[in-house]
Amino acid sequence: MEHSFPVRTLVDLHGRAHPLDARLALEVLPDDPGGNGPSLRYGPYLAALAEFLTLDAGAPLRSALAVCPGRAFPSEAIEKLDITSVKHGAFYHVACARVRVAGADFSFAVNAAVRPEQQAILENEFHLLEDLLRTTGLPYLPRPCLLGKTIYRDRQNPSLALGLSVLEWFEDFHEFHLSMRDADTPPDVKVWTPADSNLFLDAGRTELLYGNAAAILTAYFDMKTYKQVYPWHHAAGDFVVRLSGTELDVRLIAARDYRCPASFGSGPEDRWIPIIHFFLNLTLRMRLDRLDGTGEPVWANAAILNGVIGGFVRAWEEKVKMVPGLPSAGEIIEVLRSFDRQEWLALGSVVIPQGMIEHSEIPFLEERLAAHISELMPTLSGGGFDRAAARIRIYSQDCRQG
Repeated sequence: MEHSFPVRTLVDLHGRAHPLDARLALEVLPDDPGGNGPSLRYGPYLAALAEFLTLDAGAPLRSALAVCPGRAFPSEAIEKLDITSVKHGAFYHVACARVRVAGADFSFAVNAAVRPEQQAILENEFHLLEDLLRTTGLPYLPRPCLLGKTIYRDRQNPSLALGLSVLEWFEDFHEFHLSMRDADTPPDVKVWTPADSNLFLDAGRTELLYGNAAAILTAYFDMKTYKQVYPWHHAAGDFVVRLSGTELDVRLIAARDYRCPASFGSGPEDRWIPIIHFFLNLTLRMRLDRLDGTGEPVWANAAILNGVIGGFVRAWEEKVKMVPGLPSAGEIIEVLRSFDRQEWLALGSVVIPQGMIEHSEIPFLEERLAAHISELMPTLSGGGFDRAAARIRIYSQDCRQG
């Protein structure tokens, strides 16, 4: 059945959406994710997405709408659809599908995987998002809506199958990375917004940003299995932020795996080891990024540690309410304060390789471990992270969306 609503296709270039024209339609998408795959062109790529979403008078759209808003719409309620190519990551291409229904706009991320191994990753992540939503109820990851396939067609690839996943799109959230404000100062956090191409956060909002990101990862840390959302990386744009005055909200847009990065004992006394391992790895990796997302490795200022520790504390306080027998956040901080410099360095020498995501990170982190410990210890002894924790938003059990 044909659809009765108009469909526009667009391409996001440097933060601005351009309607697809004859010239853009022939351009090749930036670097096939993962490399060594067939090159895709914007025209047939966006046509393949449109073909899938508009099948049977927009049945896939109605299925996605039924999952996210919690209600179904008749086909005639769909008024229009815009599909914008926005990002090209290591595993799949990302488009935003914005559909207008009964006068309201709803947006979805449409991820397209080309090669079979990439499609397997896409499907695994979709099912993992389903599992995490069911078992935790936490709202920090996108809600999974729909899995499917479509056919990409052009002269070079007359019938190329693309794996698709349709997820909740976090509206008005933007990617951020460490960037150079000027040549004479260390890198600061720059938020990629269409309205302002040079939006750097001040120190207060930077601390809050990293604190919320740390709280999210801590909230998903399972104290029975020690599993966590891992791997994640700032350089991949895995966290996004929405700004509102001096406040902000943070979300995690990917969950490629949910696992324990090391082997730990199962006895009651052994639980301290994974807690300490998680904490130290969190403080290290929160500081790691690539310049503007794709450049050389860069290191965030130690000032963010108040936020990172505050986020851990705030999320742990909520965790203690739901998991009887866990040590309190205060008890954990006291244990961490008891470690001397050599004990921290010994822990770091183990945590860095076990938490590795890219092999090239190891020498970069090892070079900075001693300085990191010198900055972490006084931060743990001070009270700045308590003030940071009070500002961080974390959902309680009553606020969770099932």
